[in-house]
Amino acid sequence: MMRGRAGLCLILLLVLTACGKQPGQDWLKGETGTVTRVLDGDTLALNTGQVVRLVSVEAPRLGSRDREADPFAEESKELLESLALGRKVQLYYPGMTQDRYERALAQVYVSNETGDAFWLNEALVQAGAVWVRIYDDTANGSGPLKTAERAVRQSRLGLWASSSPEVSANIAKDYEGRFAIVSGSLAFKTQDEDSCQYALRPSGLSVHYDELFGDCLTSDAGQTYEIRGWVNHGTLYVGSRENVELLNGSD
Repeated sequence: MMRGRAGLCLILLLVLTACGKQPGQDWLKGETGTVTRVLDGDTLALNTGQVVRLVSVEAPRLGSRDREADPFAEESKELLESLALGRKVQLYYPGMTQDRYERALAQVYVSNETGDAFWLNEALVQAGAVWVRIYDDTANGSGPLKTAERAVRQSRLGLWASSSPEVSANIAKDYEGRFAIVSGSLAFKTQDEDSCQYALRPSGLSVHYDELFGDCLTSDAGQTYEIRGWVNHGTLYVGSRENVELLNGSD
């Protein structure tokens, strides 16, 4: 346990010396408050009573009565507590401001002891406490999070060291209610009014993503994609096309 905590402290030190980006120009400045509670690795509560869901990132899920905790879930929560608990924060809204649970959907800046502020969402990515997951209605200004994730995946910090969601599509097919990042080529299956569906070759894992703002991806055997989402009943639910990245070829 001491070795684990020492590792978390080292991660935090590396992260906090690297943070300092300014808020996105198109973000709407929201509420301020002090973090009084951390619910999990991507959700916190303020002294105002507002619960805040950090956007464009997702943490491993804590356990419940009917489900075991995901690997690294407790460590992810601890990292968020170390970065934010007891500190004043400023919320910024890149798009939709609340979800159906009335949680604020925000990019968050934390004031530290020196009076400076750092971007919490990015700090968690840099610490390997969360992975990036984009939703169209809160995607604005999330590009630096993708860049930060690429760097931390190479350095294998945090969850990327031992609990990475990067798996083969054949392994992901057997997942149920788990997040996965997989790679392969896409074979188009069908399209309806607001979604596109594919088979991921060569595994046959089904891929489903929302396409509300344009056409489905082209289907070319020479193209390889990295795709991220939650797996249920043999289908990888991607959500936004932002979570589908072309690795080679042209799109």
